[in-house]
Amino acid sequence: MEVYTQKDLRKGLPFPEECTDVEYKVFEFLESTGADFTWLAHGLKFAVSEYEEVCKALDIKIIRNIFLENKKGQLYLLMIHADKKFVTKEVSHKVGSSRLQFASAEKLMDALQEEPGGVSNLGLIFDTDNRVQLVVDKDLLDAEYMGMVPASRTKSLRMTPKDWLEKIVPAMHHEPMIIEIEGETE
Repeated sequence: MEVYTQKDLRKGLPFPEECTDVEYKVFEFLESTGADFTWLAHGLKFAVSEYEEVCKALDIKIIRNIFLENKKGQLYLLMIHADKKFVTKEVSHKVGSSRLQFASAEKLMDALQEEPGGVSNLGLIFDTDNRVQLVVDKDLLDAEYMGMVPASRTKSLRMTPKDWLEKIVPAMHHEPMIIEIEGETE
């Protein structure tokens, strides 16, 4: 198991050779907004359960980003704490949509330039046509920090909900739909 210390936390841009092109574009975008963020490079992660030590180091709870669509093809990106149960019927009702389902890997790549398992709300910078509706569980905005990944499974970052809402989201040109998800924690 990897263990991280405060010395492992970084600020600012990584070196270009430390990132994929898409990941570096995300970091450049973050820098351009003036948001204060801290990040951590780590080994490749495939499951939410593998982020325990990352979360400790960054002092965050892990967020799940779930890419969904309804029968009409409207796309949604749901942000929810990973320990909260996602109930399709509840979320569908709260966003005023017919039953939501997981969107295809092809649609995810087309809209956010990401692959399943590495979905990030920061991928919305690539959704310049605003095809994806951002949906945020209110609980995320009540935390001291929000955790997220910059289009990869080898780096994680944190920022305050205030910076995310006031600097990042407006710069992505997406209006978040904030809902309260009742789902019990797992």
